[in-house]
Amino acid sequence: MGARKRHSPRRGSLAYSPRVRAKSMEARIRAWPKLDSEEPKILAHCGFKAGCVQIVSIDDREKVPNAGKQLVSLGTVLVTPPVLILGIRGYSKDHDGLHAEFDVYAEDIPKNIAKEISLKNKQENAIENAEKSLKKIKEIFAIGNTNQERQLEK
Repeated sequence: MGARKRHSPRRGSLAYSPRVRAKSMEARIRAWPKLDSEEPKILAHCGFKAGCVQIVSIDDREKVPNAGKQLVSLGTVLVTPPVLILGIRGYSKDHDGLHAEFDVYAEDIPKNIAKEISLKNKQENAIENAEKSLKKIKEIFAIGNTNQERQLEK
């Protein structure tokens, strides 16, 4: 701003500070819920916001001033593509954070998807590595694919 004789208010918000470009366009889940049950459950699903709609409804509550009248409210349209589970990945934790220990892929992966992912080791070695490192494993996540066009090419 150069040399000024008077002060001026700041030009911009500090709400999103530092203002930098994101590392990736892909969203990620930063906090997973903790479960106490032993059975597997779905903790999250993939989806993105596609738009907004106006929802027109009739207020059916009796003791409100707008009883029987039309209400207009906003709604969000979420698109959730189909998810194909390809395998599982086990993570160990140390002072640097989570590190991938093993990947175990399903045997019947569609050919068009198998071309795009790199299978680093044979399936037998992956299962042996998983059994060896079970004591170190802190978390296990599913490896999934949400690309619709590739799934439809089966």
